[in-house]
Amino acid sequence: MTSSVRLLVIAATIALLASSCTAAHVPGTTAATAATGPVASTSPTGTTASTAPAGDGHPIVVQVNEIPSVSNWLRVYAGGVPAHLLIARMVHSALYRHDATLAATPDLAAEPCEVAQDLVTITCSLRSATFHDSSPVTAQDVAYVYELAMSPACVFAICLGGRLRAVEAVDERTVRFTLERPYAPFLASSVAEILVEPRARIESAYETFAATVRAGDPDHVESVADRIREGLQAPEPDCEGSLEVGEGTLQGLGVELTDRRLFPVRGGAGIDACAYAEHLAFSLAQAAASMRAEGIDAVAAAYPLLSFTSFATLPIGAGPWRIAQFDPEDGLVLKRHESYHHGAARTSEVRIRVMQDEAEIASAMIEGAVDWLPPAGRPTDHSALRDQPSVRSVVRTAFEYSALQYNVRPGRLFSDLNLRKAVELCIDKERIIEAGPAGAVPIYSAVPPRSWAYQAGLAKPRDVDEARRLIEASGWTPGADGIYERGGERLSFEVPVRADVEPAVALLDRAAARLRDCGMELIPRPADFPDNLAMLETFPHLVPGTSEPFEAYLGGWGMAYDPDVSELFHSDYMTVEGRGGSPYFNYIGYSNPRVDELLDAGLVTYDQAERSAIYREMQRILAEEQPYLFLSALPQEEAVDADLASTSGPLDLQSPNWWWALETLMNPSE
Repeated sequence: MTSSVRLLVIAATIALLASSCTAAHVPGTTAATAATGPVASTSPTGTTASTAPAGDGHPIVVQVNEIPSVSNWLRVYAGGVPAHLLIARMVHSALYRHDATLAATPDLAAEPCEVAQDLVTITCSLRSATFHDSSPVTAQDVAYVYELAMSPACVFAICLGGRLRAVEAVDERTVRFTLERPYAPFLASSVAEILVEPRARIESAYETFAATVRAGDPDHVESVADRIREGLQAPEPDCEGSLEVGEGTLQGLGVELTDRRLFPVRGGAGIDACAYAEHLAFSLAQAAASMRAEGIDAVAAAYPLLSFTSFATLPIGAGPWRIAQFDPEDGLVLKRHESYHHGAARTSEVRIRVMQDEAEIASAMIEGAVDWLPPAGRPTDHSALRDQPSVRSVVRTAFEYSALQYNVRPGRLFSDLNLRKAVELCIDKERIIEAGPAGAVPIYSAVPPRSWAYQAGLAKPRDVDEARRLIEASGWTPGADGIYERGGERLSFEVPVRADVEPAVALLDRAAARLRDCGMELIPRPADFPDNLAMLETFPHLVPGTSEPFEAYLGGWGMAYDPDVSELFHSDYMTVEGRGGSPYFNYIGYSNPRVDELLDAGLVTYDQAERSAIYREMQRILAEEQPYLFLSALPQEEAVDADLASTSGPLDLQSPNWWWALETLMNPSE
């Protein structure tokens, strides 16, 4: 995925959401860090990082619903599960890391990377750092991981093909990147999300893999993958039956199987056979792709199959803790990495526990058996913890949002700005989102509220009188049934929505009731998700079962740490005949020359303060023109023991990245 817009695979994202429902960089300067973030060589307090902990305190116990495979950490960002990202960051490091304002600040980089006058050459110097096996982190290690990310076979969450032209290790401690074109999100996002592993370990694991599969037939392997996937699409899939053929084919290749226990039934006991079957099909397809490829492409394709056993039992990272024990059911035990490059962690041990029952989780938290409940990959309810004096809990905006997306192309109903503004003034956002899960948060932008680029103050109060004035200014008059009319046409429109997600339909029902107060008729049109998806991907975007394009659509996206939303709102990404689907997500037909200028400028401006001004103006324009009516974000709940602390100061739990300087966290002894 090359986009900085975290498009969490539209099917998965909208399923989640519906269930809740030309400035230029000054040549020769360095990429800026956040004004509130730490200097590269200092701790978050601005003082030199300690090389030894002042005291251990108690181990920090972290509860999660499930853990990712301990192999394949470079893919962990693909899942978008905050708890998984947390575990990955406990074990691994990247060139940069995101601070509490979501700004990228140096991690393995010794200082902010230098951007040359051409705006495409970026040079990063590495600080002295070691992996958990005591081997040094070198420029060769960094360059190799980025070569994997550049490969057409890349399966990481962040792939850089088309963005990164070349990467080279200039010397042991210097890496030089050459971009295809200026691209600011590379320093604002990519370098913080590509985790660094030892090149020697990856190459060794690949050599073992390649030797075992050499005699295999890639065509046969791929055909098995296809059969499994076809079977999973059946009305009543035989998932258990797929496991035997999938596992047998992989074992025949000599590939070690992933532990089935990594695919538990959510909220229940046993193994999710369908989820595991999907994993087997993916593994088989990757094996076949690797067998056909050569060089770095073969390694990139095989990467998901390089198990932790091939990584000398457990993965090796450069993060604040190393993995000492692992069991899919019992969890992880992490021990302090004494040579961590930001100073040894204040806490010597972290225990990752696996538990799914919410009542048991709450009880363990109240009793002090658990210190930290990071956000899960699905909505959770921590209401039992909110009044507990021993617990600090927070409900904040998650990174997925829903929006009423208007078709603003000429000739469509909502090409009229007055009507879009009227919907915003009439819909009563705070009330309608109550149809979603408890804690759903109203939003007004695609930029996360705690971001350095967020524009506050975009909310508008409900104003039925002003909404009606705007409608009438466009020539509409009230009809006999209270719905406005013009030229024999009623002010009525359908909104496609997933038929299988009741809260999404309920949200539209509430919206319809509010809009009727303003003389507008909204009619929910439930349809199967594949049909809705086909509508979005195929110009001219006909409503399922009709010959007319949609007028408005209830859908959603994932927010990203980087504020670029070009794929949604830039005219270059507008769908036309023969052009649709990824990355052309501007299916609403929105086009504004100033927004195009701002989005273009944001991609080539490396100075964060300048970028912030760019994206704040963009948000103000979108709020005025309303191509989307941003509705709500899923609630993200998190809880920590009241005693959990940091040497850098109070914990700001309102930031989703409050824990970014993990080495400073401590659980004081009583």
